[in-house]
Amino acid sequence: MPSEPKPPATDARATDQFDTPPPPKVSVLILCRNQAGPLRKTLASLERSEHRQAIEVVVVDSGSSDGSEAMDGEFPGINMLRLPKNFGATKAKNIGTRTATGEFLLFLDPGYEVSPDTVHALAASLESQTGANAVCPLVTGPNGPPPVYALPDAAWFSQPRTTAVTFAGPSAVEFPAGWPMMVRRQLIAGSNYFDERYGHHWTDADLAIRIHKAGRRILVLPDIAVAAPEGGVAPVGLQGSTAERSDYLLGAAHYLGKHRGAVAGLLFQAKSILLALLTLRLPLFFALLSGRKIDRTQPE
Repeated sequence: MPSEPKPPATDARATDQFDTPPPPKVSVLILCRNQAGPLRKTLASLERSEHRQAIEVVVVDSGSSDGSEAMDGEFPGINMLRLPKNFGATKAKNIGTRTATGEFLLFLDPGYEVSPDTVHALAASLESQTGANAVCPLVTGPNGPPPVYALPDAAWFSQPRTTAVTFAGPSAVEFPAGWPMMVRRQLIAGSNYFDERYGHHWTDADLAIRIHKAGRRILVLPDIAVAAPEGGVAPVGLQGSTAERSDYLLGAAHYLGKHRGAVAGLLFQAKSILLALLTLRLPLFFALLSGRKIDRTQPE
């Protein structure tokens, strides 16, 4: 009696490759700290995205206690990274960027709401644009788009300067502070990630000026729109607690020293310390003297 034919041999490696899903095209990176309501709104809009399986959502939580840190219980498809304390936005961005696996990286603050086609439309536009290293959707709200700023110099930090943009078509901008921005992940990884000499502020300005120094552009795409967070995009400026103000000013000094010359950075830091003393803002004076940043090297 003839024997049963044996099934063809299979290559285990080929089977594993076939079963392994492809890496996501886009990683969405969201930083949060005690922003459960806005975070939930953003995650819900991302869950409605087209081809959701091709989008990785990475949330870096900086020591929240309002339920933000448990949001993966409501949205099991996200990758929640829980930091025990607030180490500042720079370290959180680096942790999220190193974790992300997508070719493109979309920085998105809690509170933004995207349309189903937003993420993939941004990726397709960035892939097709020549001369652009970053793209932003047009931010919409009851008062129109938020400001777009000029790249900071020494005078800028006393009076932030905005630039007029019509958004009649893809529009090159210098510094869209607070806007969602998509870049190639390799742009960040290839330059050794974000400079952790910044604490919480100014990594976005640092990235913007690096793009411009490379002869590239940041484009706002008016055909792709996102709804602004409730209350709008926070304006750039010196505000918040003593720790936040100190971090803002020390980060500004580092930015100027790095991009406008060492003397500009030292002069700005010296002027900030002297002004805090002359105006009797002694907590800020001592915070600046001690180099107090939001990065856990100093107490908040």
